[in-house]
Amino acid sequence: MEAVSAISAKEALEIIYNSDIDIYTKIPDKLICLLREVASQCEENVVLKDNTEIINQSISDEAKAILAIIYKDCIANKEERDRLNKVYIDNQEEMYSVDNIFKNNKNENLSDKQGETALIKVDDEKWYKKIIKFLKKICTISKKGVQ
Repeated sequence: MEAVSAISAKEALEIIYNSDIDIYTKIPDKLICLLREVASQCEENVVLKDNTEIINQSISDEAKAILAIIYKDCIANKEERDRLNKVYIDNQEEMYSVDNIFKNNKNENLSDKQGETALIKVDDEKWYKKIIKFLKKICTISKKGVQ
């Protein structure tokens, strides 16, 4: 619970408080207490729009994720929980499949390379000439300081 930001916890709590009593009673008191503890660090006020679905509320994505996890773990029935877990596993497999990982990397690298086509000026001055130039510069500065 430490990874949850205070504002997200406060937004999630506000939605939980404004939900049906049947939904509220399915959420463990320990979880609500943890959310309250994290939300107590937030000084901002959370205002929800009346008669608006959760997805259309102006809350953070993190708060939506908290609510989704609470829904999956506490509110959903067994069939729905199994369906949500299957969708999650399918998304993870698709996201981390070997074919998709390499396809995405190739496309990203090509777009990055196309954006940078400017020529770079290369300084062909020899190293010993740079040292001589540096020493001359130091000598001229020291002569000005003596006068």
